[in-house]
Amino acid sequence: ASKRPGKVGEFLKSYQIEIRDRDGRKLDLHDEGVLWLKGGSVVSSYFRDETNTKERFKDGWFNTGDVVRIDGDGFVQIVDRATDIIIVSGFNVYPQEVENVLCEHPAVHSAVCVGEKNNVAGELVKAFVILKPGAEVSERQLMTYCKEKLSHYKVPRKIGFVTEYPVSPTGKVLRRELRRIKIGKN
Repeated sequence: ASKRPGKVGEFLKSYQIEIRDRDGRKLDLHDEGVLWLKGGSVVSSYFRDETNTKERFKDGWFNTGDVVRIDGDGFVQIVDRATDIIIVSGFNVYPQEVENVLCEHPAVHSAVCVGEKNNVAGELVKAFVILKPGAEVSERQLMTYCKEKLSHYKVPRKIGFVTEYPVSPTGKVLRRELRRIKIGKN
């Protein structure tokens, strides 16, 4: 198989695959949605975790939690984690897209975006940014930068500056911890 930049490859023939929406309804294979798998090497439950087993396993199918796109040749692109998607006024916002735009700014070393509950929009985009050494930029300047490159609903409404992110023992950023951190007025 040939390599495709931004794609993780093709599925093994031993797997059955389905693309579903967040509520578990089956979509067309080439629609963007949550990847579900079935096959001999897919486990049937989580060890000693009944709650997550009920949420992720249905009728022999496993909900990977990954939002994917499959191109016409069967190559898979992972868009984001379904649990990380931010829903602003009914529109899906993929944190990775906003993070990539923030990281294009010359002052930004890294960025992580999460959703924050909002009474009007359901959620709004909240970003946490680590600046490059010696760099300076304001929250307003970063918001203006994002407005030039993103649809209005994707622009972070709050931006916090941090020196590090909370991480798990394996080094994964703990987005749930960032969701709890207050930025500005609430």
